[in-house]
Amino acid sequence: MAADGDGVDVFRGSAVGAGVVGFLVTADPGKCDVKVKVLIDCTAKEIDRVRRLLDDVLGIGGLLVRRNLETATGSDGPTAGENRVRRRGGSGDDETLGA
Repeated sequence: MAADGDGVDVFRGSAVGAGVVGFLVTADPGKCDVKVKVLIDCTAKEIDRVRRLLDDVLGIGGLLVRRNLETATGSDGPTAGENRVRRRGGSGDDETLGA
């Protein structure tokens, strides 16, 4: 359960047994709301699909914190320690920062 009493969003993928592979921290300025979304058993492709949903469909973006997936999901896992922030600027322009 989240701090606001709502349930925690969990995205479960097809990489059975990988466990928690990362988290997405999102901020929705329209709702003045910050949430943590848990990624369980997700491949790199499935993580990208979730990010596209949050960015392109819901328009909230977020900070992705990934666990090193090379040992968990095989060769299609992301680079260890890759984090990206998608920030919506006041002018409506998006800016993506890589860590």
